[in-house]
Amino acid sequence: MRPLLLLFFVLYVLGPRVSHSQTPEGIDGLFEVCDSLVDYGFMEEALALAYKITDESNSLGYELGKAKGLLGLARYHRAYAQYDSALYYLHSSLEIANVENAPSVKAMAHRWVGKTYGNLGQYDSAIHHFTLGEKAGERLPENDLLISILVNKTHVYNMMNDHKQGLSTARRALRLAPKSSYVKSDVYNALGSSFRGNKKNDSALYYYQKALVVAKDIGVSRKTVALLNNIAIVYGELERHQEALDLFLQTKEMDIMHSDTLGLTYSHIGVANAYLNIGEIDSALFHANKSLYWARYLNAEQRMEKAYESLISIHKEQGNSEELVRYFDLLLNLRNKLLEDSKYRTIKELETRFETEKKEQQIISLELEKRNEAILRNAYAVGLGLSVLIGLLIIFGLYDRIRKNRQLREKERQIALERFQSLQNELDGYTCQLKERTMRIEELNGELEKVKEEVSEKCPTYDKTLDRLMQSTILTNDEWFRYKQLFNQVHPGFFTTLRQSLKDLTDTEERLIALTKLNLQTKEIAAMLGISTESVNKSRYRLRKKLNVSSNEMESIVASL
Repeated sequence: MRPLLLLFFVLYVLGPRVSHSQTPEGIDGLFEVCDSLVDYGFMEEALALAYKITDESNSLGYELGKAKGLLGLARYHRAYAQYDSALYYLHSSLEIANVENAPSVKAMAHRWVGKTYGNLGQYDSAIHHFTLGEKAGERLPENDLLISILVNKTHVYNMMNDHKQGLSTARRALRLAPKSSYVKSDVYNALGSSFRGNKKNDSALYYYQKALVVAKDIGVSRKTVALLNNIAIVYGELERHQEALDLFLQTKEMDIMHSDTLGLTYSHIGVANAYLNIGEIDSALFHANKSLYWARYLNAEQRMEKAYESLISIHKEQGNSEELVRYFDLLLNLRNKLLEDSKYRTIKELETRFETEKKEQQIISLELEKRNEAILRNAYAVGLGLSVLIGLLIIFGLYDRIRKNRQLREKERQIALERFQSLQNELDGYTCQLKERTMRIEELNGELEKVKEEVSEKCPTYDKTLDRLMQSTILTNDEWFRYKQLFNQVHPGFFTTLRQSLKDLTDTEERLIALTKLNLQTKEIAAMLGISTESVNKSRYRLRKKLNVSSNEMESIVASL
């Protein structure tokens, strides 16, 4: 059967991938084949393929391919309990995966590191790596690798006697597992181990048998052997010793068929313990010695420990104190050595973990530095863009404000001009009214002169009374106040400036200057003031003399006001 399976792999699986192996995709395909060869027990073929993957990856400069080749080498050495060599290859693979930031390879490497530390009894280190592998596995699109990590983590929790945590982890794996998948067998196996740790052997047997059905359906014989061993252990705990013996004998034959020497160390121990439980001491001794032989051949110290424990139980049952003491001393020396080895590995693991975390921090620092540089560049670009935009907005705002101010000033100028024109028209109208009234008064004065001549002889005081009446009708104070208001609206601040520039002016002089400002003729001024033109001229003369200016200078002063 084994040669036929190997021929199938060479012809139908390995052959097509080898022809395209000189590419990264081809190397990835070879790694899948290598992984399957280990699962099906073709260890030497897997080893050769792992070396091929590593060599071709080196020639191509394909670092992830090299990391996968190292994983294949590690799995080969694990299969023969060469755990130190396996850890060396696994840590080398993990280092590359961290640098390349490849979650799939990181998850696989952490998983096998965790499994190896679990085999060595260094459970805290195993849980640490499973947790890191779990984080990497959560980044993958498919859950198969994550489920396998959770299953392995469950077994370590069970070995730590933390069965509650183990059961919780196994149930999480079951929730993630698809309905039909090869990982379903691993999940059922993990659940069975958790229930067995909780002393619920009926539930454990139920899940082990479900796992066995799935394993047989997918045809993975190594899983079948492991599950038969677990079922046999439960039968032993249920005191169904004959059934346990039958299953252990069956797994031993399967290990022989697959040339699985490491598996033989375990199945011989199971057979030995089953014979011991049914009282067949000689058969138990024979298989315990067989287990010790293969364990020593492989230098599998953990399996040697189990063999010594079994031999001690057998010789204790026989009452052979000499052999009992000898194997007890061997067991004690082996455990001391395992303890020293464990301390050494723990130190190396801590050193490796420190270096790994240091490199991861360096990688994170570099990524942060690049990210900060990108953020800074973007900030500069955004800042420049915002500056240009703000500048344009400011320029547009200023231009808009200037435009609006121009429009406002033009509107105000137009309003002022219209108001000035209105006031000017009103002043002109009022002036015209005064002129008309003055002319009318002059006409009346002529008529009054005639009347006065006629009645003067009859009434001597009439002249004085009439003069007072005429004086009172020419530009009264109220009229002057109204006229002054209109004048101020047309010439704002005129009278204030007049008083500041020319002090000690009389009201008549002030009126004379104001009417002169309007460019009225002497006759018009005389009429409006109710005096003769000669009086106007005299008043102008007295004003120039008072101010000590010439006629032209006087006109300039009035124009400047």
